[in-house]
Amino acid sequence: EGDLHRVVALSRGNGQIRWIWEEVDADPGDLVALGDQVYILDRAGHRVVVLGPGGTVFRRFGEGTLTAPSRMALGGDGVIYLLDGSKIVRFDPQGNRLAEVDILPPRLPATVSVASFAADRAGILYVGDGAALSTSAEETRQIHRLFPGDSNFQLLFGYTGPAFHMAFDHHGNLLLVADAGTLVRLKLAVSY
Repeated sequence: EGDLHRVVALSRGNGQIRWIWEEVDADPGDLVALGDQVYILDRAGHRVVVLGPGGTVFRRFGEGTLTAPSRMALGGDGVIYLLDGSKIVRFDPQGNRLAEVDILPPRLPATVSVASFAADRAGILYVGDGAALSTSAEETRQIHRLFPGDSNFQLLFGYTGPAFHMAFDHHGNLLLVADAGTLVRLKLAVSY
C-alpha cells in the first residue's frame, strides 16, 4: 500500500515523546513552529499541514495551488514562505495565499541552484546557492537577497560559499549550514 511517514515531537526537558503525526504517502520536508502550532511541508501532497498541541491537525493549505513545493521558511512577521518550483509563495498563518515572487533569471542568475532561503522581519528574502562545484573551481556561491518592492535580487556581501539551510535567530542574525555541516552566523546590518 502506501509508505507511512512520521513527525515526532519530543519534550525539551526529558526527551520523551510528546506526540506523533503519521500520514500515509506524505513526504514531510521542512517544518517551522509558530506559537503552539507546527507547520509541516508535505512535498508529496503539495500542501502544508498545520498541527496544534498534541499533534492534532488544525488545517491544511496549498492543495491545488502548489505544484512542486520543496522548501519552507517562516518570516519574522509570521508569514509562511514556500519555494514552489521557480517561485517563492507567501501565505499568512491561516493559509491564505498573499503573493508570489518569480525567481527565474534575470531576477536571479541562471547559475544559482536554490538550496535554501529565509525571510527576515522586514520581509527581505535571502536565497542560498547550493550549486555543485568541481574540485578545482573557485568558490562563486553566494547569498542573494530581494527587498520588498524590488524587481531583482542583490548580492549579500560578506559571505561566499554554500548555504544549504538558512534561518534567522531572535537577534536577527542569519544562521546557515555550509559545507560539512558547518554552522555560520552572519550578523547583518539592521535593514528595518
